Amino acid sequence: MVKKRGWVEDNEIKAFLEAGYSKQQVLEVILGIAIKVMHNYTNHIAQTPLDRQFQPHVWSKPIP
Repeated sequence: MVKKRGWVEDNEIKAFLEAGYSKQQVLEVILGIAIKVMHNYTNHIAQTPLDRQFQPHVWSKPIP
């Protein structure tokens, strides 16, 4: 969903549903992605500091 920016193929949705998930759960995946994006963007703009507990796992951009 994220890689294709929402442009998933019908057969991918079909495989998801055939795996036992529902159409409602397709929408729940979209909702989860939307919430994560909103949180990330807000935290970037607000420059929210990383929680102390997560400091050992801080990500930094690799140097090319």
